Amino acid sequence: MEKIAVVMNPSSGRGLAAALEPWLRLRLRDRVEILMVSPGVDAAKWAREKADAGASRILVIGGDGTFRSVGAALIGTETPIGLVSCGTNNNIAAHCGLPHPLKLAGDRSVEMTLEIDPPSERQTVKAFTMTISNTPVTGAHLNLAPGIDIRDPKLYLTVYHDLGRLKLMASAHALSQGHKGHGYTSTRYPFMRLKIQSEYPCHVHADGTLIGTLPIDVVSIPKAIRVALPPPGTVLTPHPDEVVPQPALIEKS
Repeated sequence: MEKIAVVMNPSSGRGLAAALEPWLRLRLRDRVEILMVSPGVDAAKWAREKADAGASRILVIGGDGTFRSVGAALIGTETPIGLVSCGTNNNIAAHCGLPHPLKLAGDRSVEMTLEIDPPSERQTVKAFTMTISNTPVTGAHLNLAPGIDIRDPKLYLTVYHDLGRLKLMASAHALSQGHKGHGYTSTRYPFMRLKIQSEYPCHVHADGTLIGTLPIDVVSIPKAIRVALPPPGTVLTPHPDEVVPQPALIEKS
């Protein structure tokens, strides 16, 4: 498994760099190692050691000074270095044509047309992103659809009206802990069939994999599979002398 080593100056960008940490850990999990730059920490030496140990890439989140010191330490290696510029001047990023993180986070809502359980009246919504769920939790333990039961034959569309990337990063920890987060509004729609269209070519992901762009047509198939589960009250780790009840066959949608 490839490793990504991140050198992060938490004070850069008036704290913007530090705000990226929970998002990186949430998305990359055990693939990432992060070093926080502070007085007495030799970031350049650490980055070189990670490169020599086989890190697939080094990412610097900070300003020109941090990037120069890490870059100098990587001379003679084949390890690529990336830069998320959060410094005061950001001259290196500007020369390389790299955007500022605030521009990266400059999301805008997009008008989308929904047709729920057609034939029905179409409705237009503005959204930063949407999710379709049949369980409360998705991805890295993100509680995006609390209260949903997988046995419900319906799927659930959640429209996030103002949840851009920065707000998502700010809410990532709360979502992973089973809370909604804050600073955004959302609307949920149950459906058996859903059509989504937009003039903007929005990406469509399934379980983190890009599968295409809008428009999409999603259909729920009730009782598509049957899953064997222990009956309520079953002891999952019994003692050797205990009789294990046979699993009940429960239909799942």
